[in-house]
Amino acid sequence: MKVKYTYTRPVVGLHGVKTVRVKVLGYEIHQNETIATLDDNDTILIPHCRADLKLTILIGLLRWRLGMKRFQVRAFLRAKGVSISKGAISDRSLDFLLLFKALQKSRTGKIKSYFDRKGGVILHIDGTHKSGGKVVFVLQEGFEDIIVDAGLIPNEASEFVEPILALFKESYDSPLVVVRDMALGLELAVTNIFPDSKQQICQIHFIRDLEKDLVTMYHKGVKSSIIKHKLTPKLRSLRDYEGQFDKITGLEQRWIHIAVDYLLHPIVRHVKWISRPIAYYLHYRRVKEISGYVRRLLRYNVSNNLYCKPLMELDTCLKSVLADPKVLESYRMLDKTLDWLEKLREQLRISRKDHLKATPSEEIDIDLVKTKVDELLKTIRDEGDKLSGKYSGIAAHINAGFAAHWDELFVPDPIVNGKRIHLKRHNNSLDLNFEFFRHHVS
Repeated sequence: MKVKYTYTRPVVGLHGVKTVRVKVLGYEIHQNETIATLDDNDTILIPHCRADLKLTILIGLLRWRLGMKRFQVRAFLRAKGVSISKGAISDRSLDFLLLFKALQKSRTGKIKSYFDRKGGVILHIDGTHKSGGKVVFVLQEGFEDIIVDAGLIPNEASEFVEPILALFKESYDSPLVVVRDMALGLELAVTNIFPDSKQQICQIHFIRDLEKDLVTMYHKGVKSSIIKHKLTPKLRSLRDYEGQFDKITGLEQRWIHIAVDYLLHPIVRHVKWISRPIAYYLHYRRVKEISGYVRRLLRYNVSNNLYCKPLMELDTCLKSVLADPKVLESYRMLDKTLDWLEKLREQLRISRKDHLKATPSEEIDIDLVKTKVDELLKTIRDEGDKLSGKYSGIAAHINAGFAAHWDELFVPDPIVNGKRIHLKRHNNSLDLNFEFFRHHVS
């Protein structure tokens, strides 16, 4: 015998807490087997789909508003008498996104009114793709990080970007400022569609492009110099060393095993600095660190007439790397390059610390930032000239990069009706959410 169940659940929405009702049909003898049922005035989203509109909205809010995983949504619904598979939850989640996009399109006028009350819109645009795949291209406003539009395009050439920007212009007018990366296609598309809008280069993308050649080149120097010493295979052989040890040397052998794992970790994990590989740079730093501990243990062994062969072998192979002047030279140049770039990041509030999240855009005085960056660039140039050689070239490369894009890096805050409108000068919020966009933009 079929029985109708009705469940109510408070859900936090955009305009407060609302009550969502879910109706299902069940069997008294099979209470776990339930399906959604439609009222006469309910809307069928997909032909032959027995999930009603209310259930789809509930699943969508649980997935996208509360961030619940599919198994969590399934467990929640089961507790309310609704049995549904993970695949069906995925389908209904996408149905919700399509509905939400249609709802957003129907509210274009209200969204435009919101932008007008703000004095205009700061538009962030960016795209990402996996090798061989289409580009997920996203438009986001800069005040509340609202996703205004998103879609798939073959690449970021202006011919594919311009239609998306033109649709935005038709609905919301031209933005005050467009924040974009260094792609020439984006620059051309923005110039053609929004000729009167300022263009701010994403400072994170700028630093990444600036460091790309510098970090990669000198890291290759460190890597090639260390590889010649065949340090990695020697360390692995020490980790697998078998022999007879007393209590003290046995403990030292265990320590060697841990030290070797510590030394190899950057290489095994392919550690990167932002987006550039620096595994062997960190590897060399750890070699210097561990070498000091090894020598202290050796001095202890000598004073106590102890002999640990693997410890002596570890000391020998570490010494061979540390005594190589080519390794040291490449390491020092890379270390100085990373130090200069990190100091510049700190001034731009885009360091790997907490500036991106901790400093609201309205608290950043762009004129003061420009002054401090300019002073730092002069310091870098003077320091490079003092160190001479390749250091001078690195400093000159960094200064030239900033000089070529100075105006685009520090677009003045727009002033509308006497009010200053502060803007974020990076696309960090877009970058953090691109994995989500890849899965759910269609």
